[in-house]
Amino acid sequence: MTTINWEELIKTWGGQAVFLAAAGFLVKAIISHRLSREAEEFKVQLESRSAVEVERLKASLQLVATEHQIQFAKLHEKRALVIAELYSRLVATHRTARVFILGDVHDPERSAKAREEVLELYWFIELNRIYLPETVCTLLDKFESTLRKSVYFADSIFTRIKYPTPKTVEDQNKFLLEACEVLESELPNLLKELQNEFRKLLGGS
Repeated sequence: MTTINWEELIKTWGGQAVFLAAAGFLVKAIISHRLSREAEEFKVQLESRSAVEVERLKASLQLVATEHQIQFAKLHEKRALVIAELYSRLVATHRTARVFILGDVHDPERSAKAREEVLELYWFIELNRIYLPETVCTLLDKFESTLRKSVYFADSIFTRIKYPTPKTVEDQNKFLLEACEVLESELPNLLKELQNEFRKLLGGS
């Protein structure tokens, strides 16, 4: 019958248990260290990628801001050009209409030129009113309408009537007086508003 040496058995298994415990602790320590190092590396990579994305986002936002500034500058430039052109057309058309109404109203060439210019002014306003503030448009519509009606009415009652009656002459003179009063009184305010808008675009008061 074999005798079991319990003392030796305990020593053997006890040594193995200590070895296994030490090995397990060592494995855990290695895994923990590796996980910690990988976590740190991942953190660094994440921060690096985040920094890159942030810079990329900043660059994109700056690009959009620059594009908006350019578009805004172009819009200001377009408005300035429209106001300058409108100002010139108003002065020129008013002068042509005034020469026609107060001059030889029976001259068909002057009549044709006046009608052509007021019509061109009308279409210029219609095509560019989007660039003008509402207050200016209100003054502009009133003046342009009066100017156009005056020219066309003068053409109809003077140029086209060869033998006017005394009543017609009276109506003609009354019309001339009213047309001149309206044209001379409304234009200065309109031009002043356009000047103010132009100065605003230039950064003035």
